[in-house]
Amino acid sequence: MPPQLTKHCSGIAQVWIGYNQSLRPCQSGLTLNMDITAAAFLEGQPMLQLIGSTVGMQNVSGGLNPGQVRSINKAIRGVQVQPC
Repeated sequence: MPPQLTKHCSGIAQVWIGYNQSLRPCQSGLTLNMDITAAAFLEGQPMLQLIGSTVGMQNVSGGLNPGQVRSINKAIRGVQVQPC
């Protein structure tokens, strides 16, 4: 089995590429099914750092314009956050 591949995207995300295999019954016996799969993950970092890198700002405490808020909402939709 080849090692798992990791690709870095945009400095805040990673795409992990892996393989999935299974044996399936069919009329002539068993069939080996092999698939390549990919999953996207955000790198672990503080939320303010993620927001700053999404909108290209070092300090987000000065406020955000509506376009930046839309970009942040799009970037963090579905993200699970864990308090430290």
